[in-house]
Amino acid sequence: MQSRGVSRARFGILSWLIVVGLSLFAPGNLSPAQQAKLTASDAAAGDQFGLSVSIDGDTAVVGAFLDDDAGTNSGSAYVFELGELTPQEAIQVLVADVIALNLKQGISNSLDAKLDAAVQAIDDLNQNNDVAAINSLQAFINAVEAQRGVSLTDADADALIAAAQAIIALLGG
Repeated sequence: MQSRGVSRARFGILSWLIVVGLSLFAPGNLSPAQQAKLTASDAAAGDQFGLSVSIDGDTAVVGAFLDDDAGTNSGSAYVFELGELTPQEAIQVLVADVIALNLKQGISNSLDAKLDAAVQAIDDLNQNNDVAAINSLQAFINAVEAQRGVSLTDADADALIAAAQAIIALLGG
């Protein structure tokens, strides 16, 4: 929806993601990995997009004071509304978190396989496969618990488990 220099866009966020500047990052002791990047729908060099940002509740307003859409340096404001990630998107964020931990290959592959099985179950046309996805995510949680204090710090294990539990909640589990 466009209206005199104001455009709207939707992007995903879960309760365990935080906004820093114009990027979303997962908090905790995990290596910061960018989750999303806000960009102007009509971006042009020199617009100064992001020089001013305001966030209130589920809405972020980003200014581009040198945008030329309505005349030279007329400026624009871009409104972004926060929403939930789909379960598949949330799992991809969780995969990125696992990769960012730089675990031994066997451990990383085991965790990734459980997350891949959850995505495959969700993507299956059978609506009842959400239970299979939840079971795969529970297996992921069990594997993370097994690595707590061994290959994962308590903080990293807690963050991964919280993310998996949030996805289970999205699936209705």
